[in-house]
Amino acid sequence: ALVTIGGKLPGEGNVICNYPAVDKAGVMLEQGAARVWGNRIGVTPAGLPMNCYHGVVIKNAGVLSIVGSEDPLAENAGANVIGNSKLYGIFVSGAGAQQNRFRGNSIFNNGNGAMVLAGGANGGVTPPLMGGAKGRLISGKQAQAFATIDVYENPPNEKQARTWLGAGVADSLGRFNVTVADATNGYNVVVHQTTTGLNTSALSSNYPYNIVLVPVINFVSQAGGSITND
Repeated sequence: ALVTIGGKLPGEGNVICNYPAVDKAGVMLEQGAARVWGNRIGVTPAGLPMNCYHGVVIKNAGVLSIVGSEDPLAENAGANVIGNSKLYGIFVSGAGAQQNRFRGNSIFNNGNGAMVLAGGANGGVTPPLMGGAKGRLISGKQAQAFATIDVYENPPNEKQARTWLGAGVADSLGRFNVTVADATNGYNVVVHQTTTGLNTSALSSNYPYNIVLVPVINFVSQAGGSITND
């Protein structure tokens, strides 16, 4: 049976952590499938830090679990807030841990990083390679064919997955171009992929985002006057 921790509606999520013991986690998934969504793991409702060793751990026979959103674009999509762990926000380990998805979550301030796959987990799927982040277009390559690409942004001093920006689909050669509406100039963007086989990768390296503004001519005076631009 599917175990559900939290929920996408107001009041259904949990506040989880203050569990700093070594090799423990706010949420530990070791067998079967679970849905973890709408929770605050390592972060109070007021945004204050709580103490965890890991935020979420999936290992052994943890399969077909969803941590966060199946569709981050959906209203009340159920993403988790995962922060302030001593090691990783999401740690997936072992060849028995397969077909686990984690999309749309806000992940930040974890000591060793946002997410990691170890020991053949999730088929050993690797992150895509970023190629560009300009003019609201996030591009790259080396994804699996037709994988779903999620884009996140981080403030300049962070390297995790603070804010989800949007998603797209890679082509048959693993190339992708994802248009995002709300990226912040001067921030860094990262991506990960979820394959058609339902395995989510860890994050790519940070890539600097710079908005390229294209001049727009609003008015040209008949008398040879000025050109203005918003």
